[in-house]
Amino acid sequence: MKMKKSIGIALLSLFLFTNCTAQKKKASSFSNSKIEKKQDDIIRLKEGQNIFAKKYQMNITFKKVIEDSRCVKKNEKCAKNGIGVVSIELMSIHSRPRTFALSTTNFGKYQQSIYFNGYQISLERLLPENNNSHRKQEYIIELKIKKHKFNKRKNITIKNLKKLNQKKKSRVKLLENYDKTTSEFRFEHAPLEKS
Repeated sequence: MKMKKSIGIALLSLFLFTNCTAQKKKASSFSNSKIEKKQDDIIRLKEGQNIFAKKYQMNITFKKVIEDSRCVKKNEKCAKNGIGVVSIELMSIHSRPRTFALSTTNFGKYQQSIYFNGYQISLERLLPENNNSHRKQEYIIELKIKKHKFNKRKNITIKNLKKLNQKKKSRVKLLENYDKTTSEFRFEHAPLEKS
């Protein structure tokens, strides 16, 4: 009798344990379905959608379309190409949320690419490509994210700064603001002050 009870309890616990692991697998497969991937480094988002891109360790939100002055009809020839501008919010695990405006082309104050958290983020496409009357949630963006390749210049250290000052007979000063978009310090040359 004791043997039957212990076998029954063992089978019941085995059954419950296998069900729990199966549920965990299902839950994790649904959480990754929010990211619609076309290629490895391209992320598609609907207007208002928020995702956490685990590969890049950042949260990406497609907030809204700021401007869409592209051609109205698909086959229509326009006097000027127009521009599509979107607002996205980025937040890494080490930073606060920051809002950026990305455009379909580099034009004036609008840029197609930005640098954030060591990555170059570019707006590849704004869909649909013609701006017929759109309802909310119909816009889709394709963002291309790739690791930013920093310049392979000699690392600037205090020792190197002293050598540079002696060679150029100028002083190099570090700008007070750290350039967060490129994750680099910016330097500028100034004439040597006479003492």
